[in-house]
Amino acid sequence: MNQKIYFISFLFLFLTGLFFSGCKDDNDSGDSEWKTENEVFFNNLASRSDLYRVDAGSGSGYLYYKVLKSGSADQKRPVYTDSINVYYTGATLAGFDISGDTIVAGKWFDTSYIDGKYVEDGIYKPAGFRMNKLIEGWWVALQEMRPGDKWQLYIPWQLGYKEAGSGTTIPGYSVLIFDVELVSVIQ
Repeated sequence: MNQKIYFISFLFLFLTGLFFSGCKDDNDSGDSEWKTENEVFFNNLASRSDLYRVDAGSGSGYLYYKVLKSGSADQKRPVYTDSINVYYTGATLAGFDISGDTIVAGKWFDTSYIDGKYVEDGIYKPAGFRMNKLIEGWWVALQEMRPGDKWQLYIPWQLGYKEAGSGTTIPGYSVLIFDVELVSVIQ
C-alpha cells in the first residue's frame, strides 16, 4: 500500500513538473521577440547612407540621426547643464512607419503638440527640459544640435528606457524614434 502511495505521489510530482516546465511565460517570450525586433531594426540602420552616428561616450553605445532641417551654424550647442526648449514627437516601433520613415499619427507615446500646450494664436509652445534630466540618448544628441536644427533620432534601448521601459506605453528594450527640433538653449 505504501509503495502505491509513493508511486502515485511520484507520478503526480513528475507530471506536474513536466506540465510547468512546458509552460512558457508569455511575458518573457514577448519581451524576447520585442527585444529581437528592436535590435534587428537598430542594427539595420547602419546600412543607411542618410543617417549619421553619434557615440554616447559613456560606453553605452551610440545612436543614429537624420537631419530634417538645419539651423544656423553660428548658434551655440547646449551642454549637459543647460536647459532647452524643443518641439518633439516620440514613438516606438509600434508607432513608426519604417517604409515611410515617419511617426504614425496617433501612435506616438509623447509629443509637445498636445492640447493645452499652445499660445492664444494657435501656435504650440515648445517643451522645456533640463538636459541632465533627460534620457541619455536625448542629451547625447542635443549636445550635437544647434537651435533651428530638426533631427529624427533613433535611440537604442540602452540609451533610452533600457530593459524596464516606461509606464505602459514604452515596453522594455524599445528603440525610441523622435522627431526633435531644438528651439533654444537656456544657460
